[in-house]
Parts: sequence; C-alpha cells; structure tokens
Amino acid sequence: HDMAISRDGLYLFVTTSTNNADNQCIHKIPISALTGGDMANYRWSIDYNANIKFAIYQDRYIWVASGTTIKIYDYTTKAELASVVSTNTTAAISCDMQGNLYGIEQYFDNEFRAKITKHIFNGISTITSSAITGGISIYHYEKQLLIDKWGDLIILTNSGTGSTLMKYTSTGVQVGTTLALQAPMYNLNVDKDGAILYSNDLGTYKIPKNTQGQQALVLGTKIRDTGMTTYGNRMFLDNAIMG
Repeated sequence: HDMAISRDGLYLFVTTSTNNADNQCIHKIPISALTGGDMANYRWSIDYNANIKFAIYQDRYIWVASGTTIKIYDYTTKAELASVVSTNTTAAISCDMQGNLYGIEQYFDNEFRAKITKHIFNGISTITSSAITGGISIYHYEKQLLIDKWGDLIILTNSGTGSTLMKYTSTGVQVGTTLALQAPMYNLNVDKDGAILYSNDLGTYKIPKNTQGQQALVLGTKIRDTGMTTYGNRMFLDNAIMG
C-alpha cells in the first residue's frame, strides 16, 4: 500500500482494500483523526482499482497509476485533469520536484525486463510520456521507486528471497552497478540530506549521504533493530523531499 502526507501536514493519504478484495481506494485522513474513527469515512473516491499507486505534488496534483493507466487529478477538487495509457503495467511510481512522474513499467518476455518511463503534465489537459530506458534487468516482483534530492532515481526490489538496490540518473543511465542487500527488504526512503534508508522486520539500515550521480558503494549500517514487516511504506518521502 502507498502512503504519503500532505505538504501542509494536515492529511495522511493511504491506499487500502475496499470490501471487494480486488480493489483499492485512496483515503485522505485528517491527522487529527488518526487516533480513532472509521477509515471508510475518509475515502478520497477518485479511483477504485487493483493495486493503486499514487504520488502527491505540492498539494496541487495527485498522480495515480493502476495497471496500464496513468491519471492526474486536481488535489482540491478531485477533478481528473488528464490520463494516458501505457503498453505495460506500472509497478512503482514517484514524483520529482518539478511535478513530473517516473514509473517502472514491468513487461514480460523471455528475459522478464522493465523500463523507466517519464510522464509530464502540461498543466492543462495532456500527459506526454517517454521511456528513458529500454529493457533493464529488474527481475524481482516487488519494486519501489523514489527520487532523491538531486533527482537520481533509487530502486529497491524484493524477490521474496533477496533484494537489490539500484540507482539511475533522471535520464535513465544506471549509476554504478546493482547492489545486492543482505536480506529481503521491504521499505525504501531517502532523506533530505541524500542518505538512503531501507528496512525489514529485523532492522532499519542507512547508506550515508550520496552526491548526485554517485554510486551507492556500501551496504547500509543498521541504525535500529526494528523496521517494517510490510512492503511499500515510504516514510513520508514526498513531504520530506518535496516540502
């Protein structure tokens, strides 16, 4: 499930399943209501689909990906502003500081590859999409994509038996080589200083500050003995980076 906090710090956005297990919806929950109440009261009903992924830009727009469809909505009115259909299913998305959306598109062929696609909204009614990479070797099923303070793309994969960390420039060039982590990891974050964090239920790990286009050369150092047991919690990255 995706999670983000609004730029003004007043609302938490999360995706959860509806009564129909095949569908999810986005909830906009007042921070003041987190201690109780029925989450159904806060459904932000702009989309009901399986495996929704979303990214918020400056409390102005919300990007939503479901299957092969990418849509952008007005944050305040919830009006759909534009949409585009891709050839492949989008497995992960993240929004940069200019409001552009990057997505990992998974396609299935003899090599089970993926590509990174950039989506640009023209501010009126059109989304322009372009692949910034061809087939890249992202074989694992679960994926997270985040963008650090310099615009580099950080990708975490999870196959169930192992995880890898990859870094790409915003033009789709891989920085260094793929880094194999010690164990399957579920959660990815990048802080405002440029450090990369990832975790599982055994601990949270931190790779020290990177500079733009610099490879993540070392495995993370454990900074706490507990982490998250589920995949996809982004620890409010959008607010930390975009705010």
